[in-house]
Amino acid sequence: MKLHWEIPNLNSETIALIYGFLGLVGFSLTLPATRAAAIDLDPLFLGLGRGVCYCDLNRRISSANALPLPAKPA
Repeated sequence: MKLHWEIPNLNSETIALIYGFLGLVGFSLTLPATRAAAIDLDPLFLGLGRGVCYCDLNRRISSANALPLPAKPA
């Protein structure tokens, strides 16, 4: 399963930058929902919940595409 379309003028670093930007935009869109929920819920719970949900989504995408784990630095 490919993660991107075949675009001949883009190298893998550019595609990675685009995906990183899209991830940043997607994560930042959760802020308005967090502000609305902060009225009734604990802000620490909400802040940690955003990060945990985002990490879980990343784990599911990585495992569905059989991506290897990053190597540990020496």
